[in-house]
Amino acid sequence: MTLNIAPANNTNSKTLQYFCFKCNALLKETSRPIAYVSTSERCPSCGSLLVESLRERILKGRPTFDTKALREK
Repeated sequence: MTLNIAPANNTNSKTLQYFCFKCNALLKETSRPIAYVSTSERCPSCGSLLVESLRERILKGRPTFDTKALREK
């Protein structure tokens, strides 16, 4: 599943979590807001349509890690 994201409009370091409201599955964690969700895109965990069940949480002050860089060490 690919969630399309919009370019960041500011340099604020808040972290956004996108999750399915019906099953609480975490779908994406990013610093940039999601701009568009397809009307046919479904939650991979419960099958709910994301246009109806996608929610956003804002995590403040949580450090973000580049997991790719950690794996390469």
